[in-house]
Amino acid sequence: MKGQHFSLITSTISILSILTTIYNLEGHSNVIKNIISPILTVALADSMADGLGIYIYETSANQKHKESISLGLQTMLSKFMFSLIYIVPFMFVNKHYTIQYAIITSFILGTCIVAFVSDKIAKERNENRIKAIRNNILFTATIILITFYITSAISHLI
Repeated sequence: MKGQHFSLITSTISILSILTTIYNLEGHSNVIKNIISPILTVALADSMADGLGIYIYETSANQKHKESISLGLQTMLSKFMFSLIYIVPFMFVNKHYTIQYAIITSFILGTCIVAFVSDKIAKERNENRIKAIRNNILFTATIILITFYITSAISHLI
């Protein structure tokens, strides 16, 4: 379950950060393709990298080889699948349901996922659930905002 919690949070932050960056590309031809392609790329590359990272970490922590492989594969598959969730809102884009609505839907979905996972972990640890949810949503928002402003600055320099 640890790998799935990790996967939910990291895939949410990665995809939402990418969405804010790609939003700056609006106006370019085929915006939907410009959004879905990076989501798929990150879903695949990031999930494989995290799966390998979990495998290497677990192996170095003296876990059995078979358990390390299992945790690495679970992390990879769950992160890939969770990342694909963010493609769904963009599949419905039309003249009434715009890209902006799809991005807002993704942010609402991502915030709910972070809140759900934070609540679940805080409950298991008998910690203050509201504080955990608030802190993790604030951390997520901070990462996304930093990413947005850095990429905006870079795009103005290029």
